[in-house]
Amino acid sequence: MDRYIKSLLLLITLSVITLACQQTSEPTTTPTSAPRATKTLPLTPEPPPTNTQQPTATNTPLPTSTSTPAPTFTSTAAPTEKLGDIAVGPFRAVARVDDTPFGNLIELRFSPTGDLWLLASESASKLVGDTWETVLTDIGGTMLGMDDAGRTWVLSSDLITISYWDEVSWKDYWIDEGWEPITDYYTPYRQTLNSDTAGNLWYATSQDVRIFDGERWTILLPEEMGFSALPDEDIMNRYYIRMMENAGQVWIGHCIWSGPGPFGGQGVRWFDGSRWHGATSQVSSGCVVDIVEDSSGNIWLGSEEYLWRYTPSSGKWTRFDPPELPPVVSFYGAIIGISTDPSGDLWVTFLACGGASCGEGRIYRFHNGAWISLSEEVLPYSSSGDMIFSPGGETWIFMPYNGVFQVIDDNLEPSALFPSSELHTFDETGKVWFVAAYEGENNLWTLDQE
Repeated sequence: MDRYIKSLLLLITLSVITLACQQTSEPTTTPTSAPRATKTLPLTPEPPPTNTQQPTATNTPLPTSTSTPAPTFTSTAAPTEKLGDIAVGPFRAVARVDDTPFGNLIELRFSPTGDLWLLASESASKLVGDTWETVLTDIGGTMLGMDDAGRTWVLSSDLITISYWDEVSWKDYWIDEGWEPITDYYTPYRQTLNSDTAGNLWYATSQDVRIFDGERWTILLPEEMGFSALPDEDIMNRYYIRMMENAGQVWIGHCIWSGPGPFGGQGVRWFDGSRWHGATSQVSSGCVVDIVEDSSGNIWLGSEEYLWRYTPSSGKWTRFDPPELPPVVSFYGAIIGISTDPSGDLWVTFLACGGASCGEGRIYRFHNGAWISLSEEVLPYSSSGDMIFSPGGETWIFMPYNGVFQVIDDNLEPSALFPSSELHTFDETGKVWFVAAYEGENNLWTLDQE
């Protein structure tokens, strides 16, 4: 009996051990990657939980140049169809865009080395032949664009730092380098990066204007430029920086946007390299969005619905009344675009308002002090459009959602049946390159006039 009990106990013990072995699995090895290097920031207030752009992957700012690995180059697959054979009117397709993971398109421009870059919200890609090489991804912030020196700038998602990439490494700018956190989370930080004749980089937020001298950032408050302190109301302040190359000056317009359209502004100020002007001028108030310099050195701008000309040699301002209102327009809210053509004429876009909103752009040619309206029979105006003056003397208007039009005898003639994206640039010969959709696909196009 004792032997039987011992045998039974031994059998039970062996069964338990066998079952335990079956339920125990071998440990698996989980591959890990080294974390991106970070830089510790002094204590700063947390951003508000809403109305703040969220980072794409992490709240960690961009790594410093000493610890950022070189980016890898990922080439897109070659297109199956030779795009050079695709033509729509005078436009020729060069490369596909839909085949590359860009994100939202931001900017198309040539670098100082002559390479064509397409910048998007999540990447930077370079055109090589008829394909794109996606060079930069996972930027960890908001893509601002490329400056004249070829540096690609990114604003951190928490608006605390700004960084640039020079195709080799990253360089970050914090409080120690003069950059200050942007506290207005409604700031229109997708502004153009402007370079002055001295090589300084100018950038506007909704609360100030910032200058980069190649080493440090300098913050200009509104009062330092001759503007008044900004109100704390629920409105959007916009500063518009324009470079006057002939005069060697920096001009800045201001406009307040609220609800359906412009809500006034503080006019324009300009910097001559040593001090600011304009606080007591005739255009020290009003919504000013665009400023241009003609071939004679005159400065043109729009303040509210009026066109103004400034003659630097005499310091004289001349005001021109707006064109007669069309029947469907109640008033002009502002002048939102001014271009000069080779003949010296101005092409002016008025923001047309009616009822409770301002939502249409009306384009006029200003010739010898008279307004000439483009024909409205071809196109219902739904946007301001971009004016393109080709080396061959043609005038083109790129209309988002309405296509590309050529101006012939002050009439708009449709040239191609695809909606334009307004994303365009020029090479050193003056040829225009642009991204537009055609038959459901986005392509890079050129205007072939040969």
